[in-house]
Amino acid sequence: MDMQVSFTMEFKRPVLGAKEWSEEKMNSFCQEIAEELAITVTAVKKGGITFTFCSGGIVHIRWFKSMMFGVIPTGFAGPGFHAAVCYFLELFAARGHAKLLLKDETGFYEDRDFEKLRRNFFIPWLKDLLSQAVESEGEEGKLLCWPEGKSYPRQSADVIWTPIRPFSVRELRGIIKSGLVATVAKDFFIWPNEERDALFLRNSALYDMNQFCYFQPSARSETDAQMNRHEIEILETVWNMDPTIAIPKQEYLELCALDGHEPMPLENVNDMAGAVPIGMRRDWIFCTMGQLEFTVPGSFLYHPRKNPRIECYTDPDEKTWREVDVCMFYKSMMDESVLTRLPVADVETFSREELEGKIWFYEPKKEVFCATAKIEYKEQVAMINVFWKDPIYKDWARDLIHKVRVVETKEEEGAFF
Repeated sequence: MDMQVSFTMEFKRPVLGAKEWSEEKMNSFCQEIAEELAITVTAVKKGGITFTFCSGGIVHIRWFKSMMFGVIPTGFAGPGFHAAVCYFLELFAARGHAKLLLKDETGFYEDRDFEKLRRNFFIPWLKDLLSQAVESEGEEGKLLCWPEGKSYPRQSADVIWTPIRPFSVRELRGIIKSGLVATVAKDFFIWPNEERDALFLRNSALYDMNQFCYFQPSARSETDAQMNRHEIEILETVWNMDPTIAIPKQEYLELCALDGHEPMPLENVNDMAGAVPIGMRRDWIFCTMGQLEFTVPGSFLYHPRKNPRIECYTDPDEKTWREVDVCMFYKSMMDESVLTRLPVADVETFSREELEGKIWFYEPKKEVFCATAKIEYKEQVAMINVFWKDPIYKDWARDLIHKVRVVETKEEEGAFF
């Protein structure tokens, strides 16, 4: 059984003189609901509304005229998120004077029995998920419940990555054989209990640490400082709320050292020690756009762009400064003449796996070197721009471009990282 909630919602026709559900009216309505429930509205527009309940807990609602509908996966976010979605949809429909038809195969929407929801549905679901992952050992690597369209870590046959933390295959096999899946659930689900308690707070922090923390000195950039201090603050808050909850001591001490922060005494703190350190950005990370996979050093700062077809990463250290920009086009959109407007020092070509690549190395401008690569695969064209100051990074730029490979994804998904 998939852990999910599906629904349709139909608004009653407005009485004479009442306003239709315009974007402005819907935005105001959604903001009020979100503020009351301590969640976030990230998008309100004709066609769709998005609410963020927690890390990994997203509610997308499709909106067409007087109708709303959606299918909300709840598995990884946990039973607490599943329950919260049911309460939210019920409140949303009641406040909006809408007729709600909700399908919940766990029965929670009807009986509101949270312990039953967790014991009879989420724990067995997790056991099946982990068992299948362990039984498929020997594959290149595994990502369990990884956020769609997001960058992901380097994979190896003996490590299973979840959004919260990596597990070794041996570690998970031991958990399954010992019958401790119910125990490990609190370290897997973002929202394991009905309340947003200390476990919820710790797991939310681990989610951010695992996917977004660069594990670099706070002095390197404001982004590093904010991330390091946020993680330290949350882990210390968790311990003050509930000293019985384990925290990752090694990662906590590492962040304190990177920030110059005096760590709290750890003698009485339970350790959440794993075989593999938390934090995918300690190594190279991988990103998919269309059917092409790119890789960049995980330590490079990510700079989000409004256009999902453009990504930018930088190494902010003045001594090793580099920048990588990745863009995706279709062949019909590409004009190669723009690539020769700057003085070109060298041109290289390569071909493999149905990829056709061409790299332009430009003459340095204001002591900055640049290489632009055009990589074609079927109707897709990827552009990679690499900038650096130290001449030694020319080979590094070439190697990074050559790491592009074809992956099996659905083109229509537009899986941008």
